[in-house]
Amino acid sequence: MTSGEFYEIPYRTMVRCISVCFILEASMRIQPTCMSIGEAVGIAAAWAKKHNIQVNALDWNDIPAAERSYVSKM
Repeated sequence: MTSGEFYEIPYRTMVRCISVCFILEASMRIQPTCMSIGEAVGIAAAWAKKHNIQVNALDWNDIPAAERSYVSKM
């Protein structure tokens, strides 16, 4: 990975045990990353409950972009 590039942590890793390489393991422990992961998982769980979908059957891309925004709507 070159400077300025990023990678994504797939939603499916939040509903299954995750196994990562050393580089990803380091970034998974950073607090802002942990907060973003928790927020994304909460959004997915709420969406799944609202639409009667099992969380492990949910595809993150099925949630409309406006519904999965991390920007506060207050």
